[in-house]
Amino acid sequence: MIKITVCDDDPDVLETIVGLIKKNYGNSVSISVCSQVQRLLEEWQASGDNRADIVIMDIVFEQNNGITAAKTLQQLTRNVKIIFISGYLEYAADIFEADPFYFLAKPIKEKKLTDAIDRALEKIKEEDRSCLLLQSRGEIVKIKIDDIWYVESSRRNLTIYEAGESSRVLMKLSDMEKLLPEYFLRCHQSYLVNMDRIRKFTLDGIVLIDGRVIPVSRARYTETKDKFLKNLGERLI
Repeated sequence: MIKITVCDDDPDVLETIVGLIKKNYGNSVSISVCSQVQRLLEEWQASGDNRADIVIMDIVFEQNNGITAAKTLQQLTRNVKIIFISGYLEYAADIFEADPFYFLAKPIKEKKLTDAIDRALEKIKEEDRSCLLLQSRGEIVKIKIDDIWYVESSRRNLTIYEAGESSRVLMKLSDMEKLLPEYFLRCHQSYLVNMDRIRKFTLDGIVLIDGRVIPVSRARYTETKDKFLKNLGERLI
């Protein structure tokens, strides 16, 4: 079930948006609310695979910046759909710092809200087609390819790391490599890395945006570096 979180420090706005969502989507979506952006961030960090697919949030809070918070949410879950809402149109230009999916001006109009949610739902359906279905510990798990940070191999067991969680499957790393798109780097005999999660490439290894370091084997160093630079569209001088 699609999960929608609404975050606004105005209880009347929360009530209005939740009411419109229930009116138009009924029980087809799960809705949660949050009145403090800091609490939303804390819940997001702790929730693992129970994070929302769509977040409808205000831009301006008393003590926090909604745009900065949205960037953190997207860092943890790349494909989350952020729908910004605000009564201050002067902030509209700033929202693009966080790559929003949609912007709604207050007061919220029903048709505008449903248009935004419908587009987000359609986008989620498209992205769900880019998932892996894998057997993990007797269960079938669905993993979004773009949510994978890196894959580690150990004795024919693969650990697939996402933000704050991991899954283990029994298969060869070479077989996993064939299932993943070209932006995954085989930097080591035991590692595949999502280039979109890389902060920097150093002599000591690949540093991910959360600070974790992935080793690069000597045999693969030059090829790995070239692919990384090509992905960035840059060349060293």
